[in-house]
Amino acid sequence: DDLSPIWIGGGRTARPKRMKWCDDTLFFNQTGVLRKFDLETKRISDYVEDTENTIEDFIWDDARRYMVIVGYRTEIVLCDFATGEKLHVAPDQWDFSKGLIWVNQPECADGYPLDFVTFGRTGTAHLFRIHNDRCVAIGPIAESVL
Repeated sequence: DDLSPIWIGGGRTARPKRMKWCDDTLFFNQTGVLRKFDLETKRISDYVEDTENTIEDFIWDDARRYMVIVGYRTEIVLCDFATGEKLHVAPDQWDFSKGLIWVNQPECADGYPLDFVTFGRTGTAHLFRIHNDRCVAIGPIAESVL
């Protein structure tokens, strides 16, 4: 309310690369671990165990069933949103992806709600679909489609 600090970090020295709020929970990475800060309790806990390299980005679906993580190992990690448990690890594109975004929004009645793309330095987006708790690679999205 008054912009005074509510928590001052300590312990780990790795700087977060990404931070995102979901209601009163702040998700953030510290190298290869995705952590969460609960605003109400002021507690930090590990959410997704070590992904073996730096987490570049993460997103979750509107239904809050899945958390998708892309890291510097060029792998996609699919997790259960409620628990942070890893469900599936899939190869990403050869480029080092820097971001993730959902393709279809919930208001699109004919869209599949669990399609997402990875994108990186080359500028080519790669389409993936979550199906049966796994990430299925669809392939690069042609520039003419964008």
